[in-house]
Amino acid sequence: MSRLGEFHLQESILEVLYKAKLANPENEHGIGAADISRRSGIYRGPKKKKMNDSIVTGLLYQLHEMGKVKRANQVNNRPGWRINDNEYKRRQDDIDD
Repeated sequence: MSRLGEFHLQESILEVLYKAKLANPENEHGIGAADISRRSGIYRGPKKKKMNDSIVTGLLYQLHEMGKVKRANQVNNRPGWRINDNEYKRRQDDIDD
């Protein structure tokens, strides 16, 4: 059961990154973990002062090891993430089929 939950959380993150690239394919900047957390609905809220993005950050590292995301600085030059080209194309191909 926990693997299924982990899969859905990963898919939520990948969907956020896919939509970001789909909206602006030429933009090479990444999205930060906090923004991904908010967009995906995983953000734990302002009452949790520390590690609000820890779930997403951990999953991003897993996705990075799986070759599905890559590091890319945000516009403000802080660390961020982007979907990699192969995963982006795979998702587009799924839609086209």
